[in-house]
Amino acid sequence: MRLSFDIRSCDRRSGPAPLIQPRRPRRAVGGGGVGRLGLVLLAVSGVLGAGGSLPERRAAAALGKTAVPLRTFSPEQVRSLAPLLRQSDITLLESEPSGRLKQVSLFTLVAAPPHVVRAVLLDAAKYTEFVRNFVASKVTPRTGGSFEHSYQLSYRVYTIDGTHLYVPQPADPQAGAPPVEVMDQDDPPGTARHYRWEFHSVAGATVLAVYGYTDMFHSGGVIDSLIKRVPQLEHGLALVSQGALVLAMKRQAEQMYGSPPLMPAAGTAGYDFLLERGLVGFLRNSADGRLSEVSLVDRSSARPDVLLDNIKRMNAWSTFIPTITKSADSPPREGIPMMVDLVQSLPLVSFHTLFGARTTNSSVDMYGVEGDLRGARMRWDVMPGRGAESQVVLRSSQQFDRASLIIRQLYKLEPLFEYGINVGLQLVFLRGVKMRAEQQSAAPPQGAG
Repeated sequence: MRLSFDIRSCDRRSGPAPLIQPRRPRRAVGGGGVGRLGLVLLAVSGVLGAGGSLPERRAAAALGKTAVPLRTFSPEQVRSLAPLLRQSDITLLESEPSGRLKQVSLFTLVAAPPHVVRAVLLDAAKYTEFVRNFVASKVTPRTGGSFEHSYQLSYRVYTIDGTHLYVPQPADPQAGAPPVEVMDQDDPPGTARHYRWEFHSVAGATVLAVYGYTDMFHSGGVIDSLIKRVPQLEHGLALVSQGALVLAMKRQAEQMYGSPPLMPAAGTAGYDFLLERGLVGFLRNSADGRLSEVSLVDRSSARPDVLLDNIKRMNAWSTFIPTITKSADSPPREGIPMMVDLVQSLPLVSFHTLFGARTTNSSVDMYGVEGDLRGARMRWDVMPGRGAESQVVLRSSQQFDRASLIIRQLYKLEPLFEYGINVGLQLVFLRGVKMRAEQQSAAPPQGAG
């Protein structure tokens, strides 16, 4: 077998170039054991109904409102992302110094004016008509234009319910429509989930910015097991919880508006202001709406050559990338100079794949030749950074559901889990390499002292 690789650089203003494709649970209904599918359903309920609070976040939120504080960007900065959003949604994943999730920011372009998008969000009583798995949705008005939204979601043998408080904010002259705050009503309120929705007008469309925090560490069940085994999955699962409602609102607003409005032109745009706060993800969809590619961009204090060395040493990945339980060299094949045998393991599922690889002085291109992830692509690019020693980009196109019945069932229940699984698992690779390279860069040279 001979492989052809498309080697592309990453333009810091246009975002990573796309890869070229090679060809909480409430009750159980019925009896019996939970089984693997039941654990999957428990995972779904854990993500979309996550509850609980963190002691350190109670202290942080004690200044005024009890809701977890969220950081936003200026309207000008958000609107500047519009050319990039014509090609992909963008997410910013921020972390605490400990590595725990701090905030998820999600940006998407909606082909409808801001007032339409906002009206869809605030019409919560109708969520059962267009938000997947919602079976009950009740609104109770409160003073000042706010309201409580009590909901129930059903996943075949499990249901989950909860209450959110929606608080419309004062009009912002720089925004296309007034922002809306949404928070859980746990004790204290806003410590398990807190989201801020902002609606910015660009041409005739809306750049929708949703800033949020979801406490995944008190979800219970298999979610706890997943995060304890792979802490980086916290970010991907929080993205699912936040993104599910965001993309449902986007679809409904576009359908209600009908004919597409004047859209901003696609093109390049700087996003260094995002990188200054955390890891940036570009999420591209295919024509059928499936996630086709994830690109993660991050800064590192390690030198580019140290990062590349750890990426190229794929046979050692099992020693510093948490989910990799096997990484061994395999004999080269015709047209494939480097082969590596990788096993990636999670609770309930594992993926065994033989990857081929080609390297340059600034990149590593990987292709799944045989095994569970046959046809998968991963492409690493490392370059000198701006504002840091290095910048590293990991682009991937992997369909984990092809290799796992459990994941296929998970995607059927909630298709947006594809976002969380892909982002979370790629984040494991990127952070594993980055942490090892930064530890090596900080260590004194051998023989020093």
